[in-house]
Amino acid sequence: MRPRGTPQQLYERRREAVRQVIERKRPQAEVARAIGVHPATLCGWVRLYRDGGGAAALRVKRPPGRPPGLDEAQVADVVECVVVRGAKGCGFDTDLWTLPRIARLIERRHGVRYDVDHLSRLVRSWGLSWQKPATRPVERDEAAIDRWLKRDWPRVKKKSRG
Repeated sequence: MRPRGTPQQLYERRREAVRQVIERKRPQAEVARAIGVHPATLCGWVRLYRDGGGAAALRVKRPPGRPPGLDEAQVADVVECVVVRGAKGCGFDTDLWTLPRIARLIERRHGVRYDVDHLSRLVRSWGLSWQKPATRPVERDEAAIDRWLKRDWPRVKKKSRG
């Protein structure tokens, strides 16, 4: 599994680990344990470095697959719109976010079109989760509900056999 971090962060991590082994003469197993990789992985990095590749050999290859449609700043903008501004603040009639609305928001703001099915996975990876709106009908009459619960509910409620 690919570790988290930008390619630059991963490169710096590899370079520092190899420097610890080669220049500071620390044991590979100790360095590997400290940075959280398997000793064989660190051994491979050291071999790449020593076989003439130098620090350039430690560069991280681009991850496989299609590149993401949104960069980190654009993702942060979308999350900020959803969490802070709300749907009404982004020009929708109600304050309810749906995946098609988020897709329209992304297309409007950043010109990137996402399929709703794929967007559900992305939204979860951005730290957002499905939420049921906590709204009450405007016509709700709390006094009538309380009266019904006190007067009618005990009469209709199923009695236990005992």
